[in-house]
Amino acid sequence: MILTARSVPALAMLLSLAAVLGACQQTPRSRSSQATSAACRQEVDRVYSAQNRVDLSTRDQRDTPFAGSFNAGITSNGLGARYGRDSMESSCLANAAAPAPDATPKPAAR
Repeated sequence: MILTARSVPALAMLLSLAAVLGACQQTPRSRSSQATSAACRQEVDRVYSAQNRVDLSTRDQRDTPFAGSFNAGITSNGLGARYGRDSMESSCLANAAAPAPDATPKPAAR
């Protein structure tokens, strides 16, 4: 392959793009972090179900024709509940990642 004046900038751009994409690659999560996130999701689902018991007994009427309780123009329906659920899950994961406090008592200062 012969490098010409036109191919050098294209090759440089291609190499820089490959370097950027290589840096963006995520590392695989360990089994313990997968188990932690699954436990957090399960706990958040339990808390959400306890707080929103009415959702368990009502039917979803979004797709019912002429449903009086659903307006397709309101795109923020349930947004607050979704934010609460996501923030509970993030705080659970943050607390799980934080080191546990030392349980041994420290000697009193004299």
